[in-house]
Amino acid sequence: MPTSGSEFGVAKRRATVTFVVACFVILITSLAPAPAHATRNGDSVLPLIERTVEVNGHLRTFWVYVPTDYAEYRLDDPKDDPIVTVVPPDGVSGDAFARESAWTQVAERQGFIAMFPDAGDDGWRTRGSGVLEDADLVNAATVAVRSEWKGGDLNTYLVGEGSGAAVANVAAVRAPQQYVATASLDGAGSTQDLEGANVAPVGSRTPSWQISVGSQLDRAEQAQVDYWKTQNATDRSTRDRDPRLTGPSVTYYSSKDRLSQVRVSSVKRSSDLRGIRIITAIYESFFHPVMRFADRTSTNGTLTAYRSIRELGLTEHVTVVAGQEHRWLAYVPRRHRSGQHATKLPLVAAFHGRNGSARYLAQQTQWADVAEARGLVVVFPHYGAPAGTEPTANVGWATSISADNPDVPAALGIIDDAVRRYSIDTTRISITGVSQGAAFTNRLAVQYPERFASIAPCYSGHLSASSYQDLAVVRRDVPLPTWQCRGADELPAQFPGGTVGETAARTFWRETVNKNVGPATTQVDGRYTTEIFADGLAEYRWTVNDDIGHFMPRNLSFKLWDELMSRYARNADGVLVKRG
Repeated sequence: MPTSGSEFGVAKRRATVTFVVACFVILITSLAPAPAHATRNGDSVLPLIERTVEVNGHLRTFWVYVPTDYAEYRLDDPKDDPIVTVVPPDGVSGDAFARESAWTQVAERQGFIAMFPDAGDDGWRTRGSGVLEDADLVNAATVAVRSEWKGGDLNTYLVGEGSGAAVANVAAVRAPQQYVATASLDGAGSTQDLEGANVAPVGSRTPSWQISVGSQLDRAEQAQVDYWKTQNATDRSTRDRDPRLTGPSVTYYSSKDRLSQVRVSSVKRSSDLRGIRIITAIYESFFHPVMRFADRTSTNGTLTAYRSIRELGLTEHVTVVAGQEHRWLAYVPRRHRSGQHATKLPLVAAFHGRNGSARYLAQQTQWADVAEARGLVVVFPHYGAPAGTEPTANVGWATSISADNPDVPAALGIIDDAVRRYSIDTTRISITGVSQGAAFTNRLAVQYPERFASIAPCYSGHLSASSYQDLAVVRRDVPLPTWQCRGADELPAQFPGGTVGETAARTFWRETVNKNVGPATTQVDGRYTTEIFADGLAEYRWTVNDDIGHFMPRNLSFKLWDELMSRYARNADGVLVKRG
């Protein structure tokens, strides 16, 4: 049955968990001394985690704040798990700055991880080779945090204060794919160092917010603003007023991409920069609303506005299988939402990747747009990690070929529930997936091919090569139209199954199952080069996407539907039928 309140219910649950945990922390800390390194927000004592990383032969220290209900956040949406790297000014260590500023308080409220690197014994070096090494520390520590807590560059942000702003900006230009946006608080890097460190491919964009103390930028700040205006190709500007700031803000932006922007604002006092009002403004109005899709290796990807479940037009449901609740999202075309229509619609089930989410897959792949435009229902199963799962654990679909793989009946149960809820043409059910979701698409299809009219395990993800040989589970007697794909720039280690699994999967679907033995017809469509095999019992397609790594291009879903999925049906007797 549907959950009540959807995202409202999630927010309410998170608030309840935070309150209970905070009360527990207060009780415990009233009976025992506070930890040696902790940040005090209000009445609660919230611990910092100390970590080290080696940079250019030197061991450097950084501090991490993780919200008390972070495991709950990851359970709800592992792809909405932002990381904010905060570079303190000179004279303030990372842990001291975490205690003195409101960054951890905002992190606790908003649910992001905050990281604070320590400067060296001589403070931050803001010129020449020194700033490059300190910028390397910032970048290495950010990567270490993402690795340990399974975050991604989808929503990693960078802010620096004073001399820390100089280091932060150089870090951003040295790792343009790593950060979505930056903020500089009363500080700036030299134009010479920014230009010397810049390795961003032409066309890369990084939004930047310059907040100064007083109404006038100093020379270095103005030069840094001009630098980022050039990088973001701004050609328009607008003024607005935020009550949390002392004066109007000027936002320079690109007419070709409104998210490619440079904002300039001011506050009255330097202490304002560490207060909850300004920090909340930075996160809520500049950082969290923007994500970065890694959809082009020739640039640093594409800036994308974050969209919630509601904004995507999705509804949230829960299906119970073997006593376990399984959450999923669905998109139904607007003209079919009244429930009064007589037309039965095709169904596509789309599975997200490891450490992914149903909401994020809907935004990434545009399957909801396909559903609206073409008239079909799309469901997005969400892998819910068991309660108590560590927030540092990898979570995702089980791809084991074992007959008792619990995720197989769970996925089939979600599909069956969607058929009961909506007016579905059961002869036209297809499945697709990205990364580990693609591997899981393979897993469902090898055991239950008769349930589907077609499959599209795109983007790369495969079973192990030996899995396709397990005749106790794997069916070879049911032809199944199949479309597989990969990025031209991705490495085998980046996707499940690797090269060996990829080769085995291609052979299995193309030859073993669908009996295609003749040469392919090659189709070139912009970034997509597709080999089409159609001389056997069922069609097989293999696409290599140019200028991309392990990331599914957004408009590929339209191509998958229009050229394969929409053309096939499987009758109740199991016979495959080509439509038109």
